[in-house]
Amino acid sequence: MKVLIDTIPFDEHAAAIRWLLEQRGHSVDFLFRSDFPASQSISLRAGKDGCEAWAPAVSAGPLRGYDAGVMRRHRGPTISSSIADIDRLFALRQARIVDAALNAFIDTSGWWVNPVAGAGTYASKPLQLKCAVDVGFDVPETLISNDPAAILAFVKDAPGEVISKPLQPAAWNTARQTRLTFTAKISEALVAEHLESLALTPAIFQHYVAKAAEVRAVFMGRTCYAVEVASGTSEEVTDWRLCYTDGRGLKLRPVQLPAEVYDRALAFMDRIGLVFGSFDFCVGRDGRYMFLEVNPMGQFLWLEKEPSVPPLLSAFCDFLEAGDPHFEAGPAPRDAFRFSDARVTPRFAEIFASYDDHRAENNGCFTYSDDDWSADVQEARSVMA
Repeated sequence: MKVLIDTIPFDEHAAAIRWLLEQRGHSVDFLFRSDFPASQSISLRAGKDGCEAWAPAVSAGPLRGYDAGVMRRHRGPTISSSIADIDRLFALRQARIVDAALNAFIDTSGWWVNPVAGAGTYASKPLQLKCAVDVGFDVPETLISNDPAAILAFVKDAPGEVISKPLQPAAWNTARQTRLTFTAKISEALVAEHLESLALTPAIFQHYVAKAAEVRAVFMGRTCYAVEVASGTSEEVTDWRLCYTDGRGLKLRPVQLPAEVYDRALAFMDRIGLVFGSFDFCVGRDGRYMFLEVNPMGQFLWLEKEPSVPPLLSAFCDFLEAGDPHFEAGPAPRDAFRFSDARVTPRFAEIFASYDDHRAENNGCFTYSDDDWSADVQEARSVMA
């Protein structure tokens, strides 16, 4: 089996997946789109002999003969700083068109996790909410806007607290630290203080749901691995990802989704075009599941920190090998490898070190120096949704 993994530098999941696929005797290539066109060339060819893509940094020949493709992490093109400022937007637009078409020119026998054709839909939080409502999920009352008056009215009219979050995660990198966006509670006073700033770009605003728990449900085809996620303390948290950076930690417990939630998730995936997804639900104190969002390739290996969670690394590779969008896992994976097994091997270290060759200029990836490569930062990065 020959596999192409489309990812970004420092993606630990991609490194672990490659390690296990190689252990099983498969051939794996990485594609780093963020290198293009600043430090990587890509060519698309079409003619009487058909269509094909060339990326010399990936393969000496055309990108063909792959049995599967994995859309792990996508970063758009990076434009060289040598291009004059007045020309940068033009160059970026040209590169984005090639980037958007690339996967259609790559021969993978049609098996992508996830399908490329739906990327513009399933990665959009507004379209996710629309689809969730259409299939019958409960969702928090939501406003997506850059209208200060509408935002202020939404907060004033809320029966309780309101949270805000970005439409897409972001990171601000410096030589010493990385600042990340998280879900945060906001007040009427805070909104009133920043009306001018709120008009500059849209964001998501939602009525806060008092919750008994949160659940991350990882779907691989028709197979679901659901895990309840709670703060390591009795305190209710707005965004459980913060528990990794403030010392509280997380408590994990495998659970089974209610049948109606499972069925709606499958209907959602079919409608929006996913074969893999990490769903986030909050569970109200009345036991009702409420859809928050789905990450088309959300992090999932960190759930293995709880020993009672099945070996998800092996499960994912089983899913990939099956080539079946309606995959149903057997009683146990083909083997029982976890992320913790992969990361201690010399080959994993070698794969991860190879990322150093793919630090395209300003590509939005995490770039840490040796002296700030702390355990806390690694944990925070590992659970980024």
